[in-house]
Amino acid sequence: MLYKKSSTNMKLKSLYIDNSIAHFCRELLYMAYYFTVKLRKEIGKCLKRVRKKRGLKQVEVAVDAGVNPSYYSKIERGEVNPSLEKVYRIIKALKVHSSDLLPF
Repeated sequence: MLYKKSSTNMKLKSLYIDNSIAHFCRELLYMAYYFTVKLRKEIGKCLKRVRKKRGLKQVEVAVDAGVNPSYYSKIERGEVNPSLEKVYRIIKALKVHSSDLLPF
């Protein structure tokens, strides 16, 4: 007699696959979030280090870069995800190369 697949068995396999995919997607999103937060904080530390080394205040860098001072403060603390344009303007305001600030 040939093995006959039951619809219940197929549904269970389908559920298992769906749960595996969902678990994988959750893990992937967590990893992306974790590395984004870690990278933001690392860039913020580098900005602060360079700014202090040059003897500048946050307000001075923010004004030179055309960024709101409170937003610049959040960038240094790693609380926000600035656009590439803002990062570029901040790098120009600090008069450094991007390789001096970006940890990659």
